[in-house]
Amino acid sequence: MPIFSKAQRRQQYLIVIFALVILITFSVFWFGVINPPKTPVVTTPPAARQITVNFDFLASQEMKDLQPYLEITLPETLLPIDQKVGRENPFAPY
Repeated sequence: MPIFSKAQRRQQYLIVIFALVILITFSVFWFGVINPPKTPVVTTPPAARQITVNFDFLASQEMKDLQPYLEITLPETLLPIDQKVGRENPFAPY
């Protein structure tokens, strides 16, 4: 089993650190300069098609024959008289 002096041990640590610095420098150079990340291809969307709405259907006899719904209310027996339904502002915090 070899016994290393302090200078030899320090030299071994410096060699390992130098090798790591060289490896990191090479990898940064490789991924950044030689093999850069591919830029995405920007394409323009296709032109929007013209939309036309035929409003003649609203004047047809089928639309005129439709009956409106009646207003739906809760029966008085389901709620006590002094209780309100819902909140005044449903989006307000509690």
